[in-house]
Amino acid sequence: MFTPSAKDLWKTYNQFPQPTPLLTRIKQDCYEYPECSQQDFFAHQPGENNNLNAAGPPDSVAARREANRLQQRRRLANESPEKRAARLEAQRIQQHLRLASESPEQRASRLQALRERQRYRLAHETPNQRASRLTALRERQRIRLASETPDQRAKRLEALRERQRFRLANETPEERAKRLEALRIRQRQRIANESAEQRAMRLADLRHRQRIRLANESPEKRASRLEALRLRQQQRLASESPEQRAARLMAARIRQQQRLANESKEERAARFAGIKRRRRMSCSTQSSACPSLSVYVPRKPLPPLLRSPPPAPPPTPFHTPPSPNHAAKQAFRRTG
Repeated sequence: MFTPSAKDLWKTYNQFPQPTPLLTRIKQDCYEYPECSQQDFFAHQPGENNNLNAAGPPDSVAARREANRLQQRRRLANESPEKRAARLEAQRIQQHLRLASESPEQRASRLQALRERQRYRLAHETPNQRASRLTALRERQRIRLASETPDQRAKRLEALRERQRFRLANETPEERAKRLEALRIRQRQRIANESAEQRAMRLADLRHRQRIRLANESPEKRASRLEALRLRQQQRLASESPEQRAARLMAARIRQQQRLANESKEERAARFAGIKRRRRMSCSTQSSACPSLSVYVPRKPLPPLLRSPPPAPPPTPFHTPPSPNHAAKQAFRRTG
């Protein structure tokens, strides 16, 4: 039976992290579980009761947990590398066995509790903790990616693509709009902060990927892409203002002049060949007579024609009206 100085004993056990008797540890564990503390598991005789189910001090559980944590920290700080490796290996084996034998309900509840704890931890972390966590995460990811094999890389990328497809297929319109807006903001920030070399490399890589994509597309994909491009262009042209139209045409003329001024002889010959080929194809579909295919196409555009008519040519002697004497002589000859 407990003596009247039980509170002093509790203080002694909770104040110093020393080994605790078995019954006291069982009693302390029982405080955490209501179904255990409500039953008298440890009554030995009908008339004998060790008062194990009596309520202890309010701070006993917190003090005991803190003492256990301190004791565990000391033990882990003083263990040798061999003991540490053996302990971690035993923990991994126990975890594998526990995960292999759990039911689907246990797995779902475990993952749900894990997500809740992670959400709570991330919501209450400080900026310094967040920065150190992200730095450690990036370092671990860099080490893992640098040491993976080609097969592991292929499997990882395939699993990543599968998760991305599943996430995109199940997202709501609001989530899609929010994701695209965040993507546009990140892209604008990245483009605004890139250097000239990074911009050149990005554009070269973009052109290379576009050439590969266009070279590998099927006729159906090409037709659908061109049709969508035409529809977007028609919508854009139909909704533009007169100022936008004038600016677009001016930019197109400037680009065309620069392209024509910088083209080589081979590019010029290929351009003329394309013009003749298109004329020949258009003539094969028309019933009227086609113009000659050997029409010269000037390298630079001609100057615009004058709107006023050209001046009349100067008078010549053949256009001078006859004199009156000459007209009278001609009439006399005809009548005489």
